[in-house]
Amino acid sequence: MQKFIYVSSLGQCWHNRDMYLGGEAERYKKKLNIMSQFKFCLTFENGHQIEDWVTEKIFHSLRAGCVPVYHGAMNIEEYVPCEHCYINARDFPTVKELADYLIYLDGNEEEYKKYLEYKKKP
Repeated sequence: MQKFIYVSSLGQCWHNRDMYLGGEAERYKKKLNIMSQFKFCLTFENGHQIEDWVTEKIFHSLRAGCVPVYHGAMNIEEYVPCEHCYINARDFPTVKELADYLIYLDGNEEEYKKYLEYKKKP
């Protein structure tokens, strides 16, 4: 994806941006604070071909207020608050098409905000 759109990588894999999370007590709060600075968060599960393999990754993205770009459980729609609160990477035949869609949303605030409308519902 980095070939088509800039991706900040804060973890150990493809690390290109530093972050300091501090001790365990503050780690979760700081992680969400960092994630909240981005419109999109890549949330790729380790078990991406398995039904019901859903970890905290997508929920941390939702909690932080960014739109998760998800690649993981085949049945993720059973676990998220609504169908239109995340982008399923599986819906795109190529990485370039996914990157093009993210670029489109980044430049079209009205379409981007549709992914956040679920927050207004009780």
